[in-house]
Amino acid sequence: MRDRKDTFVRMIEARLASSPHATLRDCVPDMLGSDIKQWIRESIEGELRGQARPSQEAFSVLLATGQQWQLKANLQTTVPRFLYTSPFELLISPVTGDLIVDEYAIADADGDIGVGTPIFHVERHRLAPGDVLDCSAPGRLHDLRVGRPTLVAKLIGLNREPIQWMAERSPLRIAQAISASPIHSELEIMARTLGALRMGGADALGQLATHESHFVRWAAIQAMGRVEPERAIVLLKEAADDAHPHIRRSASAFLSRMQGHSS
Repeated sequence: MRDRKDTFVRMIEARLASSPHATLRDCVPDMLGSDIKQWIRESIEGELRGQARPSQEAFSVLLATGQQWQLKANLQTTVPRFLYTSPFELLISPVTGDLIVDEYAIADADGDIGVGTPIFHVERHRLAPGDVLDCSAPGRLHDLRVGRPTLVAKLIGLNREPIQWMAERSPLRIAQAISASPIHSELEIMARTLGALRMGGADALGQLATHESHFVRWAAIQAMGRVEPERAIVLLKEAADDAHPHIRRSASAFLSRMQGHSS
């Protein structure tokens, strides 16, 4: 059985190396012919014996990896509160039961997307065990509708988008943007935590306010408003000329509101 997994890895690597334009979509035939259920059992047994690398995610089993991809199995147990775009290439395949996937699109995905932009239903996919669905299209959100815990295999490729869009279910609209970088997301959380503490951390927030990621910069500026409001005003005035349009608009709008309250 190990030989079959090694063959699978070599086939995926060969397909992705066959052309500069190759994507995980080209690997659908290989995923269709794989024995993922057997690999899940072997991986769990190997992890329990200390012979396999444990996954860093809850309810997740790492099955195979390559230079630019990972094959994982996740136990889908609940319907999440929010919907998310996928910033990376992603193929999914149910392993232990049927799966319904509702696909949504962002209205005017090529335009100026922001908080409040509506999303609309595009198609409902009904997948049986072994079926494969490509969830890689930019601006698309895929809602895995699970009625009971279901194992889902996920072939995950490289990040292609710098952000994820998070959408509310009711009403169907964009709620916020999230950095697709785990490191940037961690820094965002750190900045917001310092703001929530409201006791020191201004120097650290000042450094984060100049970070390369606009998500991190804006989180630091907002947090500074709770830690040192006067310093936050200085950062907001600087942010009105920020390189990123979202920060420029947000900072300018905030300063305008402040001037309106003071007049």
